[in-house]
Formats: sequence, C-alpha cells, structure tokens
Amino acid sequence: MHDLNLRRTTNIKEVLPNASLRHPSLFDWDFLSTLNAGKWFSHSRIKPFYHMKPLSEADKEKAGNQKIPKLTDLLELAQKEKKLVIFDLNSPVPKHPARKEFVRLVVNVILASGIEQHLIVWLPGFDRKYVRSTAPGFQHVGRLFTIERLTKENISRINVDYKRLFYNGLREYKAANININIYIVNEPWLFSLAWCSRIQSVTTDNIQVLNQINHPYFFMVEREPK
Repeated sequence: MHDLNLRRTTNIKEVLPNASLRHPSLFDWDFLSTLNAGKWFSHSRIKPFYHMKPLSEADKEKAGNQKIPKLTDLLELAQKEKKLVIFDLNSPVPKHPARKEFVRLVVNVILASGIEQHLIVWLPGFDRKYVRSTAPGFQHVGRLFTIERLTKENISRINVDYKRLFYNGLREYKAANININIYIVNEPWLFSLAWCSRIQSVTTDNIQVLNQINHPYFFMVEREPK
C-alpha cells in the first residue's frame, strides 16, 4: 500500500479498470484480498529489486500467485523469525472514517498479534504520544529533525535519505549520540562510505551483494606527482 493507487503492484486494471486510480484506503479488505499482487514481481520488465537475479520457473509460479498479505501475516512471520518490522504508514484519504484514528487501529492490531514490542521500529510521527503510552516497547524513529526536536520527543534514532544526510552533514547527530539508518544503499562504495562514517544501519534492495562485504572498499585515484 506504499503507492497512491494499486496499479503498479496488483492486477486492479484487469479487475476494476474504472476504479484503478482510486486510493487503496477506499477499498475494503474483501475486495483487496482477491487481487493478484505477485505478477508485477515475477513478470515485470522492470526489476522490483536492484540487481535482482532471474527467478526460476518454480519461483515465478509461486510469486505470480501471491495475494496482498495482511499486516498480521507480516507480524506473525517477523515474530517467528525474530526480525524487526519497519514500515511507512500512510494516512487514509480525507473524510475516510479511520482518518483520525488509523494509527490507533494499527497499534491495536500489532499488540493483538503478540509480537514482541521491541521488534517494531515505529516511524509515523502522528499520534506518537498515544503510541508511546500504549506500546512503550516500540522503537521510535524520527526523520532528519533538529537535535532539539529529537531530544524533546525523546528520539535517539533517525531514518533518512543518505543524500540529505551527507549533504547536511552528520557530525552534529553523531555528537548527540543519535543512531542513524540511511536508505536506499545499494552500491558497495556507498555501503563502504556509510561503514567508514559509522552509520549504524542501512536499508537496501541489494542484500545479496552487501551481505558479502566484510570490510570497506577503498579506491585511490592515481595522480602523477608534481
């Protein structure tokens, strides 16, 4: 549900073409659960992930038949594998019945799933006070806010676009002991830069390559002595 409509990642243009540009929040789950959410991944000319290798025929068939998962499905998998869950939470459209309480609804679903709270990396800033009081174990993450704001909101980790971070400078965040996650880091040289800058973590679509790097890469430009 990351896009403003369902055209890129589902077959809604085939099923309901006249409504294919509608916001996802305007459809109920009974309809959403019928959509195919895998063909774009397995049959698209544009690779969903950076340097994605071709899928086997068996994987194509498996991926091509996937439906939209429920949040509870993701939470159950994360709890089983002891993996962190981090996601953007887009608000419903104006006048949607859940417009003002969507954060609380999501928090209630998370708590009801039984997942350990420390596995939830919470990004949304809307209604954060409620989230802190209801789910004190969530790991709260901010954006590229000022140190003053991060301190006031008791946030010690930020999630930022690497281009903005390195442009603005990271010295003040490091000095304030702010942990940093940057995105999207796909190239080994950029991963090496983050490593040497003592960035705590990165988000990547190229895990199969970055996972093999056990030391930073250094490249020297050859120059003739003067």
